[in-house]
Amino acid sequence: MTRKTTKPFSGRITAPSAPWLAPEVDESPIPSDRLKSEVEIQIADIHLPPKQPRRYFDAEALQTLATSIAQHGVLQPLLVRPRSAGGYELVAGERRYRAAQLSGLKAVPVIVRELDNNEAWQIALVENLQREDLNPIEETEGILDLLALELARPLDEIPNLLRLLFNQNNRSKTDFSNPDNLDEVDNNVIINGKDDLAETDNNVIISGEDNNNELGKATLIQQIERIFEQLGRMNWQSFVTNRLPLLKLSEIVVQALREGKIEYTKAKLIAGVKDAAFQKQLLDEAIADGLSLNEIKIRIKESSQKSLASEPTDLRSRFESTFKAAKSSPVWKDAKKQKKLEALLKQLEALIG
Repeated sequence: MTRKTTKPFSGRITAPSAPWLAPEVDESPIPSDRLKSEVEIQIADIHLPPKQPRRYFDAEALQTLATSIAQHGVLQPLLVRPRSAGGYELVAGERRYRAAQLSGLKAVPVIVRELDNNEAWQIALVENLQREDLNPIEETEGILDLLALELARPLDEIPNLLRLLFNQNNRSKTDFSNPDNLDEVDNNVIINGKDDLAETDNNVIISGEDNNNELGKATLIQQIERIFEQLGRMNWQSFVTNRLPLLKLSEIVVQALREGKIEYTKAKLIAGVKDAAFQKQLLDEAIADGLSLNEIKIRIKESSQKSLASEPTDLRSRFESTFKAAKSSPVWKDAKKQKKLEALLKQLEALIG
């Protein structure tokens, strides 16, 4: 069993700068008097970055933390980096930052570190993924962000890349170190043992050579495995099987997961209901009544049985109305349509004969 490390990815940065952080921070030299290791600064001097890994904060839990902070203060310092324009940018500890604001605190303890854009984003991602209260949606999004950063690839390529590697690994158990076995194209992801592939906007390219910042398939899988091992949550195959499907759930189910209102196993089951109205009803009942996984399965089965029971009546009604409309239809005056009608009648006679 893998164990969660206390300082994963420490001191190792491989990806290009995170562009969404650039507008806020000028990476020119910072005055030395602003690079203290741990200080107390005014909350008003702390600025949130344009993008943060964590998107949802439970209001009740945040208020509970704010009450604790009002009594005992902030026990764990925030991590910030100085801005040449003045003040500091928050890197890690947004929940404590927000709770401190709610508590009315004017100053908070911080650790100040000089970090470039890439380092700041990586630390924010890893710190978020180490949280104990991480919900499955945040976990999935955070891991994808971290993979994009570590593999130096666009975020929207990562899910398809993982699925491709997973499917091919399970299907053929190919020796990925042999370039002769890597000439395949699947799901808009190109895998080739040669280095002469041209980049395209819509394709992920995995090259057997590393001359153009492209990793060979074996190296790529090893790098992905190392990232998951250092996170200590699950292996990459389990992530593909159990987490990537969450990205395709309906919005109402995703929101319930994001807010921690329902377990992801129940959410996946409810998301499989095609009837949107029943899906919402079942989701609301599962949350309000605390339905177990088995109880949700029973309700889905009962709903399916009711639908099947009503289908013959609906089908008979459709047939009778169609037959009635056909008798007064101009189809009888059209020779081409009569031939089609004759063919349909033969099929019907064969079906009921």
